[in-house]
Amino acid sequence: MTLDDLGLVLNLVHSTDVCPVNPETQRILVVDLSGYHFIRVRFCACSRSSFLDPFRQLLREGWFPASILRPKTVFTFDLLDTYHKISMQGKLNLYDFYTAVMQKTDNCGHAKVKVCQSTDIACHTTYTVLQYRYHEMSRCVRQWRHLKDLKRGAIGHTSTLVDDLADGTLAIECPACPHPGRNLPPEWRNEHGDKACVSLLSLIPQRSMTIHYRWMYSLFIAMDANFRLKLKTRGIKDPELGSGLAYFVNAAKFDAHLKSQVHEEEVSVSDLFPSLNKKLTPQEIETCGTEFHAVNQANLKRSKDFTVSGVGAVVCRHGLVRKNGVVDLQKGER
Repeated sequence: MTLDDLGLVLNLVHSTDVCPVNPETQRILVVDLSGYHFIRVRFCACSRSSFLDPFRQLLREGWFPASILRPKTVFTFDLLDTYHKISMQGKLNLYDFYTAVMQKTDNCGHAKVKVCQSTDIACHTTYTVLQYRYHEMSRCVRQWRHLKDLKRGAIGHTSTLVDDLADGTLAIECPACPHPGRNLPPEWRNEHGDKACVSLLSLIPQRSMTIHYRWMYSLFIAMDANFRLKLKTRGIKDPELGSGLAYFVNAAKFDAHLKSQVHEEEVSVSDLFPSLNKKLTPQEIETCGTEFHAVNQANLKRSKDFTVSGVGAVVCRHGLVRKNGVVDLQKGER
């Protein structure tokens, strides 16, 4: 017995009143933490809703539609927000979460859902199990996370479009690293800035300030790559949302950069400095020759079957990832 069978009708925008322009109702599937429910809704088509599109009316109700033009399935904000927090804290995958929610309504898998009822001969009354909504929820979860990132980046109250945002806008910068205009003296580049720092520390003479305390205004970063994080080529077109807005580089700009670079095979230290071979022992030469074994492995033929041959990252000395500091490597350290 569903809420639709009980005769429940939800009037969007009008609360308990019926829209005078649109008396018709539509049957939609609502997926919530309590399970799934079939409910009849009546969209508003008059001026009270300022002629909002149906999907916008659902969003105002706290329901995230799975489609824009003709929404038939919605996911509650509470469901999406709960999974977002659980996935970040407990690393729970979406399939297990979705299955658990479905089992709250039908734990045995024997529930039947009426999909067609008519006295017409051409349309018989048929029954089937609940339609699969996992892929729809997967898409909505990705959109929900992207909208949350934009909200936390204070993008919702600006006139700038998302496509026009600068790269790295949504990334969180390290507060301890030097940032000119934020946590550095106004004249930190010249002598006055050095004197101001000396008067604050009162440790050494002013003349040696530039030499001894230049490190205070230096940015220390570390770069490394992991060639075990690979992705096989499966021919799946999976466009990303907000490419380059946080920690990963912009995919289009990175591809253009790769095409402009000439391919070069990776070399070892002993190949770069052959004169060192005369000064090193055979054991040391062998060590230098295998120092970049991971890079050499990335250039093998089997790497051509991978869309991503590794992941490279740039972090500061405090452990925070830099803006656009992560990239999917295509081959070796390119």
